[in-house]
Amino acid sequence: MPSILNLTRRRATLVTGLLLCGLAGGGLVQSQPQVHAQEANPELAARFDTITVEVSDIRGLDLLTPLNDAYLSRDELRAQLEEMLAVDYPLEEQAADSRVLATFGLIPVGTDLGQLLVDLYSEQILGFYDPATDEMYVIGAATGDLSALDEVTYAHETVHALQDQHFDLEAGTLASDDRNDDATLAVSGLVEGDATSAQTDYIGDHPMLLLRFLGEIATSGIDMGALDAAPPIISRTLAFPYDDGFNFVTALRDDAGWEAVNAAFTDPPRSTEQILHPDKYLAAEEPVEISLPDIGAALGTGWTLLDDNVVGEFALQVLLAGGGNDEAIALEAAAGWGGDRYEVWANGDQTVLTWQSAWDSAADAEAFAAAMRAYDESRYGATYTTDSEGTLALTSGAQTTLLRLDGDTVYYTFAPSETQAQDLFALLTTGV
Repeated sequence: MPSILNLTRRRATLVTGLLLCGLAGGGLVQSQPQVHAQEANPELAARFDTITVEVSDIRGLDLLTPLNDAYLSRDELRAQLEEMLAVDYPLEEQAADSRVLATFGLIPVGTDLGQLLVDLYSEQILGFYDPATDEMYVIGAATGDLSALDEVTYAHETVHALQDQHFDLEAGTLASDDRNDDATLAVSGLVEGDATSAQTDYIGDHPMLLLRFLGEIATSGIDMGALDAAPPIISRTLAFPYDDGFNFVTALRDDAGWEAVNAAFTDPPRSTEQILHPDKYLAAEEPVEISLPDIGAALGTGWTLLDDNVVGEFALQVLLAGGGNDEAIALEAAAGWGGDRYEVWANGDQTVLTWQSAWDSAADAEAFAAAMRAYDESRYGATYTTDSEGTLALTSGAQTTLLRLDGDTVYYTFAPSETQAQDLFALLTTGV
């Protein structure tokens, strides 16, 4: 499932995360556009040094390389975001991701994903750490007293600097996996949950800081319009690493303190399921790996693969709650997730989706199939019919969707014609 947190590489503190008591998106890319930043004045620089020492002590990790502090205005940030997106997230990739999300019904068809992300990040980012340069950026003016928002932001970003210096956030098992955005989002949950947890400890050591922070939030008039207008898959993905990631790291600390968190950076969570259910991570319950048959060969010439990826438990929660199911049913139906893989192919305005999911039990698979059926029937305003083999079929215009429950496995195909859907479904379910 295309993840908006994977579009960038720097670690950024977002407004919505601080309102949850911490958040930092997937950062802001590897390219190096021009940054016209103001250096912090000597008094602010001294305060930043003090914060760094305190956070390092809380986290139990020494700062190995000095940090460079600077301020960016929000206009400068937006210009930088637009330049970075143009380089690292070209229009064709934006269009492909938008089409994939729309195929699942998660965003409206034709959504300008790049513009949406620029609007969101321009509104939400309060600061970020750039691992390529060891620079810490705070969004605002480099004059006057240090606000509570800036102090909390800097504490959060200091954790990211410590993480990167000790564990290298872009290497090995912590690096993004282009074919498993669910696993990449899970790693973000560890990274941001860690920073949020340490940030919370820092606030706890400064009781007056919390009062100042809450007062600034109440009177700041922070614009949340882009976030409020964003589709749930966007807004909830932004919040997930901070909110659910914080709960995950709390469980690790309860189990074995900060050492358990450090160990997780060498053995990171491999699914959002493990973030949502820390006991499954602690029990080393791994996601089921699924291989799909050669869909491209079956489709023939003219078709382009848009995405080969994993939905995962978290995105399933958002998907199923998007129609036909209340929140409780969506959570329950997604909870038995064991693993999945899908492919989305395109040929002109025609789209094909093939999707296979594995579940912890036959009962869990049945619960998901029922919730998926309710979602589709609500989405398309049509009703599934069942054939003699138990395959469910739904027709909407010329498009056909097929769904079948087989023990602890659910098969799903969407195609622009009934014949093509049946052919692909036969390949998906039998492998031939």
